Amino acid sequence: MSHFGDHIIIDCYDCSFSSLSNRQNIKDCIYDIVHACNMKLMNVPVVYKAEAVSEKDKGGYTAFAVITESHISMHTFPYRGYISIDAYTCRNDLEHTLITDIIEEHFNPGTLDVKIVKRGTKFPDKDINIE
Repeated sequence: MSHFGDHIIIDCYDCSFSSLSNRQNIKDCIYDIVHACNMKLMNVPVVYKAEAVSEKDKGGYTAFAVITESHISMHTFPYRGYISIDAYTCRNDLEHTLITDIIEEHFNPGTLDVKIVKRGTKFPDKDINIE
């Protein structure tokens, strides 16, 4: 095994205000990612309305889904046309383009910035001895 899993970090810019302030669109995006990537939800995704905290962050939505493989999170900033998305999975065979294609369908970003972090590059080959 080369690594334990992938952490996909996505920044989307120039998205529409309406796509980033639509609670159902955000939830549907999570469901579509889970389905397309053959992940398993441990509970329904939750989407919270986040109130303004500063001039830079005038509020938006925060979404989170716990999956058997780890989690998916999203934070929208509709007034800035920006969304940050993390998908962490213990799988290292994930087709990353499936996730970016779904995000493009739901948020239609002008610019999409993707980083893939290999997690657990020194993950042990065998279990520890427990007594």
